[in-house]
Amino acid sequence: MSGTYFILKEKILLFMASFILGLLVKETTIILIPVFAVYLFLQDNMLLRNKLLLIIFLVIIYGAGTFLLRTLTPGAETYMWYPSVKNLLKNLVRGKTYLSIFLTLGPPGLIALYCIFQKFQYNIKLKNEAALITGALVSISISLFSLFAAYADGRQVWTSYPFTIPLTLICLKSMKRPRILLSKLSDN
Repeated sequence: MSGTYFILKEKILLFMASFILGLLVKETTIILIPVFAVYLFLQDNMLLRNKLLLIIFLVIIYGAGTFLLRTLTPGAETYMWYPSVKNLLKNLVRGKTYLSIFLTLGPPGLIALYCIFQKFQYNIKLKNEAALITGALVSISISLFSLFAAYADGRQVWTSYPFTIPLTLICLKSMKRPRILLSKLSDN
């Protein structure tokens, strides 16, 4: 959450510090790399070379940090997710897979996804929209990866919250009549 906040507030040094600290806690901070990249490429106040250097720096930091953590942490190899057809089949036949993901995504996630796919219809224009949409979609794709590599449940959706909650709030605020959206969601 802090990484997303610092990106949107253009506090690059604080974002970098937050990214490094986040990497020490959870590998899913990798989501912030494409979010940061999209945000940077939509800004006009920086040279393309500098944007690319910042992104390459983040990728190197992530790679080195992940390597060091896995090398220095005893038993780290047991925490790896390895994709397999067996995992996929187990998750596809388990009803709790779908229910857990759906309930964890919750109203903010569903409204955010709806708004992402309907944004042009409602003429929603947001300054930081592309970065938030990128974060939401990358987060959800990581959740889909869990179908192949882990016991898939709602916990993989948690990474989407820093993106789906602000998207939902901004989407509802920017609509003249949010009730239209809520009634359309209940009709589906």
